[in-house]
Amino acid sequence: MAEEEIMNQVYKKVLVAKHSPENKCFAREGEVLTIVPRANLPKKDHVNHLFVSIIDLKTKSQYGWIKQTKEFTIKDFVRTHYGNKELTHEEKEHISILLNSISSLEDDVPVAASYSQKGFMDKRMVLKVHKVIFHEA
Repeated sequence: MAEEEIMNQVYKKVLVAKHSPENKCFAREGEVLTIVPRANLPKKDHVNHLFVSIIDLKTKSQYGWIKQTKEFTIKDFVRTHYGNKELTHEEKEHISILLNSISSLEDDVPVAASYSQKGFMDKRMVLKVHKVIFHEA
């Protein structure tokens, strides 16, 4: 997909934090979460990834919860949350994957992120944001 198309897609849902250190969710309650590309990605079948708070892009959260919001584009999302910071194509692509993945899920559904290995001869790691189900202990 061309970058201009990515930046102008319209969404109505964001991912927010529910503070829970015991679940490795350190972002403050209700903070918007985003995802940044992992720098060193080992070629394995499955590699977990974490969301980060949009406030500092450092505070991690293993899970995020979907929240309905007013319509916005990725261009709006970047302008609102990143200011004048110029994002790489890979960063924009990760945000697009996140927002596309949650767009069809219901409010308050928890999700997690991971990379999975795809391909047979030309193996590559692909980001997935997926629904999770918590079980009572």
